[in-house]
Amino acid sequence: MTEANYLNLNGHLLRVFLAIYDTNSVSKAAEKFDLNQSTISYSLEKLRECLGDPLFVKVGRGIAPTDRAILLVPHIRAQLAGLEGLVSNPKFQPNMDDTRITIASNAVSYTHLTLPT
Repeated sequence: MTEANYLNLNGHLLRVFLAIYDTNSVSKAAEKFDLNQSTISYSLEKLRECLGDPLFVKVGRGIAPTDRAILLVPHIRAQLAGLEGLVSNPKFQPNMDDTRITIASNAVSYTHLTLPT
């Protein structure tokens, strides 16, 4: 394996990693993304190069994660959650906002103010 290069990682590759990990299958991960198996295999190869680890090894007719892959799972889940947080646009709820507001005005504004009698 070559030296790890984290700058080549992206959200798609991390999602592919989790799909393979969660299903223990490249073909099931491909089905999840509606892609062909070779596309997922290519992404897995890019992940292997980026992370400097095989990540998954053949066991019988299936695959199993390496020890490093198992250690990476919680970090990858956290990173993806962080990326999702960057693009989420929560609805503003004024009743939940405790930010202090200061309203300023000059004397001219007060002269035009009419008060109810």
